Amino acid sequence: TSKTQKAKAFGTPILEESAFTHLLRDVAPAVPAPGAALPHQAPAPSSE
Repeated sequence: TSKTQKAKAFGTPILEESAFTHLLRDVAPAVPAPGAALPHQAPAPSSE
């Protein structure tokens, strides 16, 4: 696809979804630094 071609042109690594999800399992949430403020969270969309 054109997205793949553009990614290759910029040197962006391309992963299959299964490889990405395998890597994602090993990622742990970051712990905020002492005194750091958490970013503002957008409200959840309403189900109306």
